[in-house]
Amino acid sequence: MNPAPQVDDHGAPGAGSHDGGSYTYGRVQESRPPHTGHVHTDRCHGYGVDHFIFIYPRAPYSPYYHGERYSDPQSHVQRPPLDRQGTVSVTLGVTGLHSGYDGVNGGVSDSWSDAGAGLAIEVRPTPGFGVEVGLVGYSDGADPDSFRQHTAVQLSAIGYALPDFPVSPYALVGASYVPRDVDDAFWNGETTENYQANSPAVGPHVGLGLEFALGRHVLLDVEGRAIGYLGHPSEDPSLPGALQTTVALGVIF
Repeated sequence: MNPAPQVDDHGAPGAGSHDGGSYTYGRVQESRPPHTGHVHTDRCHGYGVDHFIFIYPRAPYSPYYHGERYSDPQSHVQRPPLDRQGTVSVTLGVTGLHSGYDGVNGGVSDSWSDAGAGLAIEVRPTPGFGVEVGLVGYSDGADPDSFRQHTAVQLSAIGYALPDFPVSPYALVGASYVPRDVDDAFWNGETTENYQANSPAVGPHVGLGLEFALGRHVLLDVEGRAIGYLGHPSEDPSLPGALQTTVALGVIF
């Protein structure tokens, strides 16, 4: 008859800890793994222990478990791609000013387009509404027969249709103050005529545009505005307004 196995003090049931976890040992261990951690069971030969159960502490929280997503209420919260409320943007743009002259026989007899550059600052008290102040300068370039210089100071209120999206149409309305210095030769439909003006033009403007968000801190604006001059004399051969086109790149703060 085989002798009964000898069990020393190391074989007595007990417990301990190691590397942040806890373990139990004994001759026979039967335990269901708790729900708070992972359990590993192995044989430990040479120590009089039949079963060794190591209970690892819970792993740091992760919204993924075995490739499947937990039911996390925060995972269903969607932040808007952009949040422009309370932001300030500064834009630099290249722009064109387009106008012309009335002909003696009616219609537009001559037209001109001058290039320029401008700076604008916009404040957004709400995502869909902004207030902008802009300063733009125009020159006729190197035309020896003409001298045209315009400076436009503009205040605008802007409404955005889709302020939380990467591309947002917008409309604007405001007022323009346009100091000008003009000594221009133009065709009136029958002969060449000279036109001079050095008084500022003042009037309302309206416009439409598209704003492209190039990330959260950079934007691109493409825009057109129509300016109407108030108090335009009937004998003045110049058109009572102008069209302004702009492409501007800006930084959002």
